Amino acid sequence: MLKIKTPFYGTKIFTGFLLEKVLEYLHKKTLFYVRWQFNKKDEHTEPEKIYNKIVRTAVVKRLVELKAIWGIFKVKKNGQDLILYENDNITFTFKRQKKEPFLSLVDFFNDDDIIVFQIVTIGDGILKYSKELYDKGNFSDYFFYYNFGSELTEAFAEFFHNFICGELNIKDKKICKRFSPGYPAWPSLEDQAKIFNLLKPERININLSPNYQMIPEHSTDALLVFNENAKYFTI
Repeated sequence: MLKIKTPFYGTKIFTGFLLEKVLEYLHKKTLFYVRWQFNKKDEHTEPEKIYNKIVRTAVVKRLVELKAIWGIFKVKKNGQDLILYENDNITFTFKRQKKEPFLSLVDFFNDDDIIVFQIVTIGDGILKYSKELYDKGNFSDYFFYYNFGSELTEAFAEFFHNFICGELNIKDKKICKRFSPGYPAWPSLEDQAKIFNLLKPERININLSPNYQMIPEHSTDALLVFNENAKYFTI
């Protein structure tokens, strides 16, 4: 498995990223045809016009505030557990598939390794502006702005993921995989609380609700895996 030279242990906060750089990671097809539900068969420029309008508004009204934290911690593997022995023995227990190929996230770690987490947010500006539109009865624009914010959050997560790979001097980005709690390979949403314990994202105004939802909503966290054999899978 890949051995990584770590630049530090603990956490680092990053702010001041340029929106135009993050937008390079935004998947317009997903935004236009999945989130906005335009018909792919129709040849029209409407979604592009809406997109450009939203971006201009976001810049002029300063609706986006890009903030992120990432952390590197020493970890030991014990069966299905990854134990952060220098961080109060915080333990992540990963489930294993019940059918072939019987994968578990723990398989992508060495017995003595590092574990890397990230949390990103675009702030609550888009959410507040969307709510204003909704309250005024402008439901179409509410729909477009809200879903733009959701897709921008994913773009920022991918942007910051790649940023971290660069900081770790990993040349082949294909071996860098991102997994989030509550998703198919890691269904344990309650593990959000452990990530919050480690990264302390309250420092960048991200909080966790009693049912493990991130506030503001346009925020996301992830475990980063650096292993040539890592793949996405479903428990």
